Amino acid sequence: MATEPTPRITHSPSLQLSLATPTDLREITEVWYACLPESFVRQMFPYTPALLAWWDAANGYDMAYKPYVKFVVVRDESKEGKGRIVGYAKWWVPKEDGMFSVEERFPEWSEESDGVLCDLFVNQLAKERKELMGERKYYYLDMLGTLPEYRRLGVAAMLMRWGVERTDRDKLECFIDASDKGIPVYEKFGFFPKEPFVVPGMGFTCTTYIRPARP
Repeated sequence: MATEPTPRITHSPSLQLSLATPTDLREITEVWYACLPESFVRQMFPYTPALLAWWDAANGYDMAYKPYVKFVVVRDESKEGKGRIVGYAKWWVPKEDGMFSVEERFPEWSEESDGVLCDLFVNQLAKERKELMGERKYYYLDMLGTLPEYRRLGVAAMLMRWGVERTDRDKLECFIDASDKGIPVYEKFGFFPKEPFVVPGMGFTCTTYIRPARP
């Protein structure tokens, strides 16, 4: 079966980078769903009003109570773009008094989520981060996504650059666990892949990438 072509914008965007605010929460949630249409992801997090609210609340809590979690967004400020969020990244920055905990990434699952699958997937990723990074300080890229119609315009590079410039400033490593769709941009910014984690029976692969500290 032929796949539909990826949509593309027809205007010249004016891309601007900034930190997100609480008024951006729903737009961030919608970008997340647009970037992750895989059936495995939708089994864990179905696109329903309850899950939209769950994501808004989870991200809102991080934004309000975890100053070391930074939501970075790119907006299209052109006349046609109307200031919409076209991509975002969720960066975890090491705390001044120590390291964040990989176990605090998500709150209790929504009743409409597949909790068993969520636990299987998230716990495996947390275990791998713990084994690879231990207790040392590092930056963690939790999420990176660009709306399909805005891809290959430099949005992801803007979001990546925000974090890697800070890792270089602090002379720290950076860690990513992500799908293979982002391989080109990760490699461009100096990340090296580790062993992929394949979700049993789902055909979904998640790979760990580490960017070494720069002297």
